[in-house]
Amino acid sequence: MIILGRQRALTAVVAAAMLAFSQVVALAQSPSPRGITLYEDVKTGALYRKPGTGRVAVTLGFDEPAEPSVEKKVDEVKRSNEELRAEFLANQQVLVKENAELKSRVDNIEPAWSQYLADFRNRFRVGTLVYASYKMYTHTGFGPSQFDNNQWAGPGNNLYNTFDIDRAYLNFYYYPTDGWTLRLTPDVYKTYGAATPTSNSRSSAVTSNLAGDLSYRIKFAYLQYDKLLDWFGDATKGTNIQFGAISNPFISWEEHLDTFRYVTSTPWNYAGLTSAQLGVAINGPIKHNDLTYVDYGFGAFTNAKYYQVEETDTKQAMARLTLYPFGSKWDYQGLGLTGFYDYGYNNNSPDMGSVNSGFGPNSSAFGHVASSHLDRWSFLLHYTAEQWGLAGEYDQGHNSFPAANLFTGNGPSVFFTPPASASSSGGTSSPYSVPYYNFSALTAALLGNSRTVQQGFDVFGHVHIPETPFRLIGLFQFFEPNTHVDRDPLDFYRYMVGLEWQINEFVRLAVDTQNLNFYHSQEPFSTAYANHFADVFVPVKNTGTGGAAHPFTPPKAVTDPVPRDTHAIELNLEFAF
Repeated sequence: MIILGRQRALTAVVAAAMLAFSQVVALAQSPSPRGITLYEDVKTGALYRKPGTGRVAVTLGFDEPAEPSVEKKVDEVKRSNEELRAEFLANQQVLVKENAELKSRVDNIEPAWSQYLADFRNRFRVGTLVYASYKMYTHTGFGPSQFDNNQWAGPGNNLYNTFDIDRAYLNFYYYPTDGWTLRLTPDVYKTYGAATPTSNSRSSAVTSNLAGDLSYRIKFAYLQYDKLLDWFGDATKGTNIQFGAISNPFISWEEHLDTFRYVTSTPWNYAGLTSAQLGVAINGPIKHNDLTYVDYGFGAFTNAKYYQVEETDTKQAMARLTLYPFGSKWDYQGLGLTGFYDYGYNNNSPDMGSVNSGFGPNSSAFGHVASSHLDRWSFLLHYTAEQWGLAGEYDQGHNSFPAANLFTGNGPSVFFTPPASASSSGGTSSPYSVPYYNFSALTAALLGNSRTVQQGFDVFGHVHIPETPFRLIGLFQFFEPNTHVDRDPLDFYRYMVGLEWQINEFVRLAVDTQNLNFYHSQEPFSTAYANHFADVFVPVKNTGTGGAAHPFTPPKAVTDPVPRDTHAIELNLEFAF
């Protein structure tokens, strides 16, 4: 019983101690800023909350605020760790992406010059256009050239034949910024003319190397802006302005209309109007609902051809207007009506009006063509479909076809270097006896005055043979060089008929026949009537060996005033890239 009592007492003491300790811990976890007072049993060392016998007061104080609770610290650490982890993962993703980009750049290293060349390539385009041919002239005569630099042997050289490079263009295009184009097109051609020895000392000379060489000149060199009227809307989108050596508004347009420029020239081009001039021009369409109803071009140009030096103190103006009454889905498609006008001057210096052509004095009531103005008119009715095209044209001109235009292909040598006089040992010869002198003088009279009027009628077209790469092509031109002349011996017509083979997208080949016919019969032409146009058949004086003046009287008529016809069979090739 005593032991049991002691056990109960011991249990009570332990329970009291545990209760006191729990209270101490609780107070320690939530300390008071004023401190805690406990009571220690001096014998046992036990701590009590209340005073009692044998107990000593013990005060626990705090000099500074207690630390945050452990739980709060754990929460803060946990939150901090989560933020650091999220930031770490984000940085890792950025790093992975940057590493991938870096690896791609390393794998595809592109130096600065390589990037520059790639950009330059996208802004630059180069191409070429070559016209080559074989021509056999079954009959040869005088007349205009089929192309620039296309000459042949004159009368008496039947079956003359030749291989020719009629055109050789290199086309360079550069697009510096959106809407701007720079074009440069050199024209490679064969030169003509006799080599003239050049003296290099008082007793010797060296030969020229200029005869027959291939040379080049600038055909096109211009700056073009393609968005001149884009601000106005879709109706005028595509309007451009050009400056430099450019196509005039009509010839190049008509070359695309007939589609066989590499075979023969268009009517006015054949009669002397070149396809390129130096100047400024505006070209553009007027559209509605993606259909073109109006196409136009106009500009101001020099009077010289693109390969000539400008000698005049004036300029010429040209304008073309094409109407598509039913709308055109693509270039030239459908029914079209076109008008063209050109006003300018022949390319001569201002004082050339007092200089004649070498055939008699220039005392004509009609004036001289060198100092006169010129104009050209054209009216066309045309229709273009996918498989065929047909056009009719009427032309009229004023002083636009001088004798030099008639003889661009071949002409009498005496026309280009007329004799000032002629003499023989007996003193009886005359300029009128020089071969072709009378014909050349007659031509100068009829075409060299300032009152000439030209007129022409033309038809041309093409048709595709179904399910084949072949087309039939043809052109007919009737031309009167001066309608003021009764029964003009220089009236002519020409025609071309051919079969074209489209070998591939770059190469075309045509077999064709080219014919120039002066259709009037040979009848004597009165020199007195010719002098009504220009005084070229006038008496001349010539000095014989005796030093005496010998007057000569011109013939009453030119006996053979009609030039001979020219006929050729040709093989024409175009390479365009």
